[in-house]
Amino acid sequence: MRNYHENSSLITATEIAKLDAAFQRSWSRDTAFPPSQHKWTEENKALGQCVPTALVIVDFYGGGLAYDEEVNHCWNIFPDGSEHDFSRIQFAGDTNIRISRINAPTDLLESEKGKSVNNHQRYALLKQRVNQSLRRE
Repeated sequence: MRNYHENSSLITATEIAKLDAAFQRSWSRDTAFPPSQHKWTEENKALGQCVPTALVIVDFYGGGLAYDEEVNHCWNIFPDGSEHDFSRIQFAGDTNIRISRINAPTDLLESEKGKSVNNHQRYALLKQRVNQSLRRE
C-alpha cells in the first residue's frame, strides 16, 4: 500500500516528498508502537509509526487525527479537510482503512492508553529526528 495524500493548499507535493524521506530516515524500532516493536524491520520502517508520525505532522500543519478502530491506525486531517497518511505504507494493499473517529493530539498524548504506550516519548524522539533530517536537506 502507498501513503495517502489528498490535494491540499496547505502542503505541496515537494513538501510531502521531503517529509516522506525524513520519516523513512527517522523511524526506528524505538519510535514504533510498543506491541509492534518486535515485528519492526528495516523493510517495513512504517510499522507501528502512525501515532508519532501523525503528531509530528500536526505540529507542522495543524488539524486533527483520524482513527480507524478496526485497523488501529491514525492519520492526519488538515485544517482544510484534506487527509494525509504518511505511514499507510505499513499495511498490505488490501487493507481497508476508514475513519472511526477524530482525535485531538491531547487524546493520544494524555490518555491512559497513550501514556501506557509511551506516545509522548516516541513522538518527541521522532520529532527531533525528523527536524534534524529536514535541516540536513
